Amino acid sequence: MQLILNEQSDIQLYKQIVQQITEHIARGSLRYDDTLPSARQLASDLSINVNTVLKSYHELVEKGLIEQQPKKKARVIAHKPTTQTMTTLEEALTPALAEASAMGVAEHDVQQLVTNILAKWRS
Repeated sequence: MQLILNEQSDIQLYKQIVQQITEHIARGSLRYDDTLPSARQLASDLSINVNTVLKSYHELVEKGLIEQQPKKKARVIAHKPTTQTMTTLEEALTPALAEASAMGVAEHDVQQLVTNILAKWRS
């Protein structure tokens, strides 16, 4: 798993880590039960503070994508969507879709955009 952080980005480093790990899971380069590097190792690899990685891992745990147990490496647990997952996804997408609609973006254009994004992760 390769992560590339952009320190010039407006997106906080921990969020970049969350986004990239999420994309690795979506693409299948990280699968159910795969382990992640220890927070200390990933922080060292990325030359960042270990607390930044811990914050990322905590958010991934909250999202139900990874599991972290004391004295064990974090591991991927995302594999089947639950009702809660679908509710959370709906809550996350609703504001973006409302904004797109308010800006006059056609439904078929939104569908095509989603299809294109999913295709990137599957390739």
